Amino acid sequence: MPNATQPKKLLKSHGVAIIPPLYSAETITSWNELFDSILTKQTGKRKYVNALDIVKLGLVNSIFTRELQSLLFSLIPDAVLYHFHVYEIEGNQTTSHISANNKLNGWHRDVDCKHSLTGDYIQHISLFIYLSDVSNNGGYFEVSDKKYFPPSYGNQDVHYQLIGNAGTCFLFDRKAYHRASPNYSTTPRRVLKLSIQSRKLFNHKQQEPIFVQVRKLVNNSSDEVRQLFGGASVSANYVKSLLEATPPIDSKAASFTPYQNFIRLMRDINFIARRIGAASRLINDKKTPKPKIT
Repeated sequence: MPNATQPKKLLKSHGVAIIPPLYSAETITSWNELFDSILTKQTGKRKYVNALDIVKLGLVNSIFTRELQSLLFSLIPDAVLYHFHVYEIEGNQTTSHISANNKLNGWHRDVDCKHSLTGDYIQHISLFIYLSDVSNNGGYFEVSDKKYFPPSYGNQDVHYQLIGNAGTCFLFDRKAYHRASPNYSTTPRRVLKLSIQSRKLFNHKQQEPIFVQVRKLVNNSSDEVRQLFGGASVSANYVKSLLEATPPIDSKAASFTPYQNFIRLMRDINFIARRIGAASRLINDKKTPKPKIT
């Protein structure tokens, strides 16, 4: 792989793209001090600062810099947010925090991605910004470059370990297999997460109460920020050049067992069957005559 290429090309070929830091160490420190005021009041292994909290902390302009806006709209010109929150995972964990008995040690695809077969292949992207140092035992994220159906029996997937200091930024295709490894360290792992997709795709998050309230609060922000939260679209002239990214530098072979590969295959078949069923119902709905009101 080249030392520097466009993030979108890396996402298509590898499912992940490491990009240069978007924020200074001083900015990350100042954010963490504000996030502490919310996270320290919560209990449990997983804690959140939601989108409304972030807006009320006055961090919208600090986060959505022109550089970030350029990146997001270069990836998806009509981008809107699907996720926008901070979350923290406690230390001393022995399992992936999203394993949820899926028999895959936490490996999963984001099945809530509603994909259009007529659009660009990359339609659902997440940007992660580490807000804490993430070591090789600190709950680093892993992304597999095997994105295609079906998974191959017996094959070992190449996957990338995203290890880095606070401020490390990376993008990944939400349809690629990924997971957060267990946070074995004694310190919490904290991440700022943004997910984007085309405004043309189904997005129930935009209608949830938190995003509805956020849209009211960002009404005086730039057109581009309002667009990301579901407001009016921006001019295509705003789209900038993609930021250069360096390829992941740490990879190894994943060791899925035959049973895990079988579970992966069944999950893919189930997912595709549900999508076919949903498409069939939509077609039938369109064919059904609407009753006349008398």
